[in-house]
Amino acid sequence: MRARPLGKTGLRVTEMALGTWGLSGDGYGAVEEHEQERVLQRALEMGFSLIDTADAYGGGRMERLVGRAVADRTDVVLVTKGGTDRTTSPPRKRFDGPFLRESLERSLRRLGRDRVDLYLLHNPSADALRGGDAVDTVLALKAEGKIGHWGVSVGNLEVGQEAIRCQAEVIELGYSLINGTDLHRLAGDVIVSGAGVLARSVLAYGLLGGGWS
Repeated sequence: MRARPLGKTGLRVTEMALGTWGLSGDGYGAVEEHEQERVLQRALEMGFSLIDTADAYGGGRMERLVGRAVADRTDVVLVTKGGTDRTTSPPRKRFDGPFLRESLERSLRRLGRDRVDLYLLHNPSADALRGGDAVDTVLALKAEGKIGHWGVSVGNLEVGQEAIRCQAEVIELGYSLINGTDLHRLAGDVIVSGAGVLARSVLAYGLLGGGWS
């Protein structure tokens, strides 16, 4: 499994990472816990050194499973996200400082770690990055040693541009054979800023998974 630097974070991770949204059961239907554990263990056996999850996946259950899987591993980079309030129906986005702090503390307990390697704001709007205290909060949490690095899970080009303007260390965005426009348009900004890039949905939610010719 080949590895490369993740932008300017100083982290070196395998080119392939394991995302856990689909595995959580939220995306494509229920997944038995023993199957979730089997997939996590197989990824580690294959040499994956980055696992991506979020506090919202499975209502926190996915973080707990990931934490259990890597309990004895110091060589695996964990990425989690915050900013989704699932106490309301439907869930809503929240990026105020107190909520993010509480969310991170819950994530750390579930992951079984004192700090998370990379913490991403989970699909905020551009306005949430410009105003409010989301960026100031994650910078404070980094200074306190609660997170190693921070970034933004990006939903569109405008948010990506704003994240880079806010000096996000990493951006995560959709990128695949049929969905590459946003990253191509951000490429110049990424190169200048030195931000790391995590590509999600590289199989276009299964469309490129080999089920159709």
